[in-house]
Amino acid sequence: GAARRWGHQASGQRAKLSGLQATLQVLAAEERANSGGRQDSFALLSERFPVVADFDVEDPARFAHELGLHIAALLGGSSVESLVAERLEAALQKQQAQVWALIRGCSAMCPCCGSKCDRVDKHTAHRCG
Repeated sequence: GAARRWGHQASGQRAKLSGLQATLQVLAAEERANSGGRQDSFALLSERFPVVADFDVEDPARFAHELGLHIAALLGGSSVESLVAERLEAALQKQQAQVWALIRGCSAMCPCCGSKCDRVDKHTAHRCG
């Protein structure tokens, strides 16, 4: 995957984690070009891989190998790319539903004037403007 590619590019010399992020971005661009613009796992990963602390990695090839082994052990051998894509997609769906609920607001209507409730928070007492 991406970590191995990054590890072998910088083989034998120190590298930074920001280099891994750059490799993810390159792979995402290649993936988009080959899939007709469809966003897949590398695109999602590259957008959500923040380099909070840009650590030096003394042996990038070994780091990549160990990272792959650790992720495979955590996932029990399942496909890393598909699992990451599924989890990120589920999180995006949930966030989209939350944002839409906030935009939509309360659907209650005033029985007197017929206007929509103007409260957007969780509530039981409705209010019209």
